[in-house]
Amino acid sequence: MSPDCPSIKAESAYDQAVLYAAEGKKAEAVSWLTNAAADGMAISDDLRADPALKPLHGDPAFEALLAGANAAGTPKEKPGS
Repeated sequence: MSPDCPSIKAESAYDQAVLYAAEGKKAEAVSWLTNAAADGMAISDDLRADPALKPLHGDPAFEALLAGANAAGTPKEKPGS
């Protein structure tokens, strides 16, 4: 388990977000990313570099999630780093 995903629950939530993003279900994907953050996963602009989340680029909820994490000083790491 990577240090920026301290729980299996967070990793599972991230995986769900990736699946929903691939299906074009942006609201659901962002909701699962929010769950992952609540379970301890670091949320940062580095998620923008994750090709699996590319479908979320430009989505207002995704951008707000990243902006909120940056304002809160969340560590700049991404899952699997």
